[in-house]
Parts: sequence; structure tokens; C-alpha cells
Amino acid sequence: MPPAKNTLDRDGFDAAVERFDAAVGRLESDSAFRKEIEAICKQAYDLVTVQQQNGANLPVDQAIREFHLEYNNREANLGPDRQPSSFNVIEAFYGLCSPIPSV
Repeated sequence: MPPAKNTLDRDGFDAAVERFDAAVGRLESDSAFRKEIEAICKQAYDLVTVQQQNGANLPVDQAIREFHLEYNNREANLGPDRQPSSFNVIEAFYGLCSPIPSV
């Protein structure tokens, strides 16, 4: 359910919906943009795959990979400002990529 009308939260929500609609429209009409987004998605998928299949398979390695998977999921679905407090500790092991270009 969207935030109440005439609030700052609603203004941000409406702006996000407009950006999303613009991105969808651009994906449908701009093949070069679509290919760029597909390349970014493939790179992100490959990075997660390497992170999950790498390491010495020691308990600490497994824990770091679990954290990476959770942080990658949060980054992709919620953005960089929605990381848990544990991210502050493990951030040294976590390389952030440059943000996805805006529409």
C-alpha cells in the first residue's frame, strides 16, 4: 500500500514509480539500453556466482559467503541504505560495485 497522499513519503514513492515507468519504457524501446542492462545483470550474476563458489570452504569462508549473498540480495532489491548493522563489520570483505546508471 502506498504512503498517504500529500506526505514526503508519498512524494518519494510517486517519484520512484515515475522513474520505474520511464525505465520500463526505455527498456522496451531502446535496444542499446536493454543490452547495457543485460550486461550489468550478467556481470552481477557472475560476481555472485564467483563469490559463492570461491574460498577454502572453511567455516569462516562459508559465513562470509552467506553474508555476501544476503548483502547482494539487499543491495539489488532495497538499495545500499538498507543494509543490516552487521554490514559495518564485514564491509572490509565486501567490494561495492559502482551503482547502476540511472535512467
